[in-house]
Amino acid sequence: MTTSTTGSAITRDEHWRIKAYLECLAARVMDRDFDGYANMIALPIVVVTRNMRVVRTTREELRIGFDIWMRTLDTHGATALVHRLCDAERVSGGRYMVDYDTDLLRGDQWALPTFKNLLMLREEGGGLRMEQMVSGVSNEEGQRLLRVEPGNTDPLFGTMHHGQDNDPRHA
Repeated sequence: MTTSTTGSAITRDEHWRIKAYLECLAARVMDRDFDGYANMIALPIVVVTRNMRVVRTTREELRIGFDIWMRTLDTHGATALVHRLCDAERVSGGRYMVDYDTDLLRGDQWALPTFKNLLMLREEGGGLRMEQMVSGVSNEEGQRLLRVEPGNTDPLFGTMHHGQDNDPRHA
């Protein structure tokens, strides 16, 4: 079970719900299911990368980010998208802060370097919906593909997160 030293520990059931949310989010992207993906997002959503901050207020604006994922999958010949839950805590009012890593794979090889993400999820209508995201990608507005700088994949700390380099290829 994932726990936190700064927020309220989550229960085993909450851990599995958050993990299932991340797996479903990845599946929606790999299945190219924009409607399913969009239904997992609360609008407006705030998205922060290492180089920009944007607020998406409509499904049409949300589609911009989804289309970047689609072009990235195609360009890299991606066969799997894996979101790995690292930590989660209950923060307040049916909200969870979620720390997870993303791997985009082509067969058994990385298509992009592993990058970290932080999400704020909220309880809504019996499920979880994303309302904020901070990501280790280096995108700027108008880019057509996801961009990840090797060695600079953590949205907050550059190459270090909690004092350690978490990319298994650097071990």
